[in-house]
Amino acid sequence: LACAHAEKGILDAAIEDIKKVISMKPDLVEARVYLGCFYAKKWMLDEAVKELYEAKELRDGILENLITEGESSIHDCMFDKAIAVTREAMKFDSRNKKARWLLAMVYGKKGEMDEAVKVCKEIIDLYPKDIHAYTLLGWIYAQRDLFKEAMDMTELAIRIEPENADIRALMAFIYAS
Repeated sequence: LACAHAEKGILDAAIEDIKKVISMKPDLVEARVYLGCFYAKKWMLDEAVKELYEAKELRDGILENLITEGESSIHDCMFDKAIAVTREAMKFDSRNKKARWLLAMVYGKKGEMDEAVKVCKEIIDLYPKDIHAYTLLGWIYAQRDLFKEAMDMTELAIRIEPENADIRALMAFIYAS
C-alpha cells in the first residue's frame, strides 16, 4: 500500500503506511530503505539519511550474524547449512570477502573441490591481492596432484606477502609432495 501511495504522489500516506510496517517489524531492512526514500522525495533529508543509515546498520548486523552462523556450522561439520547460510549472507553483500572465503572453505571441507575452486577464482577476480584464495587454490591443486598449478598459486601469494610463514609452509608441503 505504501508503494501505491508513493506512486500516486501521496507521500504522507506512504510514510505513515511504512511506519506502521516498521512498528510491527522494526528489523525489516527494506522498510527502512523505503521510508528513507520517501523522506528524500519530500526533501526531508535529515530523516532520509537517518533511516537509510539505520537500514545499513541493520543489514550489516544481519550479515555479520549470518557469517557467524556459517562459521559455527562449519565448526559443527554441518556443511549444507553452512553453505545455505553463507549464500544468504552473500545476498546482503555479494562482494563480501569473508562470506565468499567461508563458502570456498566449506566447499573444500565438503570435498566439492570444483565449487571451492570456482569461488576462489571469483574472490581473486574481485580481490586480486587476497592471499587466502591463492593459498586455498594451491592446497586444492596439490590435493589433486596438480603441482605446477599449486606452485603457481602459492608463488602468487608469496609475491603479495613475501614474509608470510604460512604461505612458505604450504610451498614446502607442495615441494615435498
